Amino acid sequence: MIDTGYITIIDDCYNANPDSVKCAIDSMAEGGGRKVCILGDMLEMGAERAARHADIGRYAAQKGVELLLCVGEMSKNTCRAADGIAALHFDNNAQLISQLPQLINKGDTVLVKASHSMKLEEISEALKLLK
Repeated sequence: MIDTGYITIIDDCYNANPDSVKCAIDSMAEGGGRKVCILGDMLEMGAERAARHADIGRYAAQKGVELLLCVGEMSKNTCRAADGIAALHFDNNAQLISQLPQLINKGDTVLVKASHSMKLEEISEALKLLK
């Protein structure tokens, strides 16, 4: 966990599979404030990839995530399945980064998680600059 003085970041953008994403969502219970998940595609999921991404969206909604921000083609399924919570999809990191000041509030706990090749560390670095 990284406490920037503005938000708390859980930076876990090295690897992602359904179990590790669910564990990361569960770990958000330790943080305070609004729960925000920034999730990118989980790669190498095979033929079940759409269903596995959708399952993560449902899980996030069940676990009390209040804002779900998704990046990547497969993560559209994550957003669509997140019934009952605010969920937005972005085609790429730059689109999401440009919206961070409007989406992230002081005191938020923000999880950043995806397969490493999605380069979500770019988003983590942008989050560290928010004030």
